[in-house]
Amino acid sequence: LPLESLLKIASYLSFSDLWYFGTTSRSCQKLAHQLVWHKYHIDLARQRINSFNHLIHASIAYVCRYGYDDQNNINHTAIQSVANRLAVEIYDRTPQLNWAPCLDFLLDKALGIMLDHVLYDPSLDPLPHQQHEKDGSALSSSSPEKQKYSSTPMGRLMTTLLVTLYPTLTALFDADPASAIHHRLLLAHISRHIDILTRRYHQQHRRRISSGSSSFARTASVRHGFRVLVQFIGNLCQTELMTAADLHILTRQRIIAFFISYQSSSTNNNMVSTADSSCWRLWMDEIEFQTAVLLDLLRAVVCRQYTRFDSGKELNMFASMLNETVSTLVS
Repeated sequence: LPLESLLKIASYLSFSDLWYFGTTSRSCQKLAHQLVWHKYHIDLARQRINSFNHLIHASIAYVCRYGYDDQNNINHTAIQSVANRLAVEIYDRTPQLNWAPCLDFLLDKALGIMLDHVLYDPSLDPLPHQQHEKDGSALSSSSPEKQKYSSTPMGRLMTTLLVTLYPTLTALFDADPASAIHHRLLLAHISRHIDILTRRYHQQHRRRISSGSSSFARTASVRHGFRVLVQFIGNLCQTELMTAADLHILTRQRIIAFFISYQSSSTNNNMVSTADSSCWRLWMDEIEFQTAVLLDLLRAVVCRQYTRFDSGKELNMFASMLNETVSTLVS
């Protein structure tokens, strides 16, 4: 088959599917490496040169294949075994003395690849059905099941892997320095992905405006990827890896910058005051999408407050942000 047809087929396959396809024979391995390179820009052919990166990709492929049991519940045994192996591999690669710079380098690689995989196949990672988008019952319910935060399947897997890896790493290294390095790098990679999606979204928006198109097809995939990332962040906020204050800072500094409706007031006035109905529809659609994302964030803080009772201040802040957005929508 020509490469175009193979890539079309590969678009329906996840990274783990291609990875395990490559384990069946040498010819399949060569083809799988080629498809992975074209689809994800990951070079798996030079295993010896990128041995640590190759190990992380292999670990994630294993987690994706065996991370859920037959009842679609997290397989904690499989994830614990992967986390233990990764922690030992990182530990064995670091010197006994002055280990912090080496841990910083290896953890930067590992966390970067893990977070990349959250967004590698967003079209194959459906958003969970959330009743709170239809009404506010999930935010006011006191049921523990309804207060449990849910993200995409890949987001749940990566969150569980990160949460399982963290205590093992801090046990092997001095807890405080290792914890500080892990926290800083995790937030840095989350910020990196938000910035990348923001640039892509704004570029596509400018192309849509310049072409006079009112279609949302150009931005649909970026929006979906952004919500996948936001729900992954919300899932992290339920753990010890991220606090509600971290989530609030990320929202104020980066997540808000994603939305076109949060550009300068002159841009907004030009957009809203125009008589062009298509431009008005674009603006309304943007506000609706912003509301959906803020609901995801507010729900994350509500769930954390419900279980940890440490997010009252941030809960009020997110509620105010959502109220401002909804007021803009109905005004």
